[in-house]
Amino acid sequence: MMTRLNRKLVTFGLVLGFLAPSYAFAVAPSAPTNVTAVNASTANAATNAAQVLVSWSTVTGAIGYYVTATADGVSTSKAVPDGSTNSLVFEGLTGGKSYSFTVLARNNQGEDSAVSSAATAVAQSVPFAMTASSIVLASASSVKLTWRAL
Repeated sequence: MMTRLNRKLVTFGLVLGFLAPSYAFAVAPSAPTNVTAVNASTANAATNAAQVLVSWSTVTGAIGYYVTATADGVSTSKAVPDGSTNSLVFEGLTGGKSYSFTVLARNNQGEDSAVSSAATAVAQSVPFAMTASSIVLASASSVKLTWRAL
């Protein structure tokens, strides 16, 4: 039989956590900060797709990140499966378009952070390189170079 004193002690114990069951509550990681986006030094030589280097400050407790590029209302996300990595070369972008990049962190309990502030960059692509059809030594100090138009 539980007396009034016992009920008060049980209630007091629950409030202080003495008798409460031990549950691990998932807490979302904080949002990544210091997000920057800059054009990568060169476009992908095989596809001529533009690339942007996205960087951020790592988040304590993160096991990975998701980087999202948005242009003209269309978003594409890429996973970064390492919590200690703080950058991604985002490839496959269209040259000349302005992209907004955001980052979110995920912890080992599947909780996602809020989305970071956006960083913006205009993706730059370079023209395809010419492929020489022939190189002929014209003189001791010059060559004759011919190529096929693309």
